[in-house]
Amino acid sequence: MVMNNHSNASTDDIPLWKTSTELDTLLCIYMVVIIIIIGCFGNILTILAITKKRELQTIPNYYVMNLACSDLGVCTLVAPITALLLSGVHIPDWICKLTGFASLVFMMTSVLNLGIIGFNRYVLICKSFELYQRIFTPRNVMISIIGMWAFVIIDVSPAFYGFGSFGYNKFFGTCLFTTDHKWNFFFVLIMLDFIIMFPTLTVTLILYIAIYRKFARTRKGVDSDMPSAGRTSATEDGAHQSSNSNAIIKQERNYKVLYLFF
Repeated sequence: MVMNNHSNASTDDIPLWKTSTELDTLLCIYMVVIIIIIGCFGNILTILAITKKRELQTIPNYYVMNLACSDLGVCTLVAPITALLLSGVHIPDWICKLTGFASLVFMMTSVLNLGIIGFNRYVLICKSFELYQRIFTPRNVMISIIGMWAFVIIDVSPAFYGFGSFGYNKFFGTCLFTTDHKWNFFFVLIMLDFIIMFPTLTVTLILYIAIYRKFARTRKGVDSDMPSAGRTSATEDGAHQSSNSNAIIKQERNYKVLYLFF
């Protein structure tokens, strides 16, 4: 009976990846390494393209570059630490705490950034262009980018002062927030889920639904205007329909690109 209790207790403290086979662990390490390589290459390429090409330095792309920076932070800091832990390398406690803090900052900033990108697309597509220009000025964009980083840092920092704690997470097997602190459940539920995750993802979903409905209404209106109204001559009618079709195709393509890409 004593041995069974000890076995159960030790199993609860073992990370999920530790209960897997050696082959599974190696596959996880290889996957993390591949993610690091692809993530670093793609995000660095995005940042360089936007910073080097002046025509790419647009308001939406500033948010795209900010998203690439936060993702690059995950690929260069969080993912390598995870790979080392999977390999059995000991990580000092203070490094693990900082890694846990950084991982939450990067992840929550990415979530907020996706929400702002959705709002940017919503205003441009569903509202007037004049309103878009008033809201998304270079100054306001810079303030919003700095503000989202500052907000996330302030939001997750209470874990340094007793409301939760950063460190090795036994469940995920990586440096994140610990599982044995009495306030960690409320820290994750309130500071991460209720303040950032749930509101941002809900609003983002609503915005993209509105964008899709705008696109659907526009396409429906275009389809209803398709019957030809001209009966003057076959040549003029054909030229008019050709011009109208080209405009329709261009408009639909623009909406599709804006909707699907962002």
